[in-house]
Amino acid sequence: MRAFKSLITVCLGLMFFTTTFGQNLSEADVLLQPSELLNQTDNLNGNEAFIKQVGDDNEVDLVQSQAGIEQLNLTEVLQSGDFNVARIFQDGGENKIVLIQNGNANTYELVIEGSDNNSAVIQNGDANSIIQKLTSTNEVNIEFLQQGNENEIIHIQEGVQAKDFKINQIGNGLQLIITQSDY
Repeated sequence: MRAFKSLITVCLGLMFFTTTFGQNLSEADVLLQPSELLNQTDNLNGNEAFIKQVGDDNEVDLVQSQAGIEQLNLTEVLQSGDFNVARIFQDGGENKIVLIQNGNANTYELVIEGSDNNSAVIQNGDANSIIQKLTSTNEVNIEFLQQGNENEIIHIQEGVQAKDFKINQIGNGLQLIITQSDY
């Protein structure tokens, strides 16, 4: 119970800090393309996270660490609906993630360990799921947009040097699984 109260205090402090000092995503940003969301971010000093959750029972687990001389891990999250879950882990490199979920019961999970990664995710409908795992990747720019309901994207990429990776799913019940590797 004590840990839960501490977590609540930290989350409230983070919400106050991001509302007062940080860049926040807004509901209007859901109309933007994912690449436009990435262009709005500017972080030169390393690790930042802007989280705004409007609905009920939304969860964000976020761990960002920085090792070496690289100076950027930026994550912006807006969840807006109810029961949305975002779990993000970023390690080293110039990682960016912008996430808007807007609907209800959407899930986004990500693990990055590599260098120059970008992502922009908009899910917008209900019960959509995106699971990513990028390990030791280079020069990746990924965009997702799922607007319907119950869509799923699983993307695992280990060690591939790729750039510009775009997915757009509009309907309901669509599933896409991509696995890339150079090992």
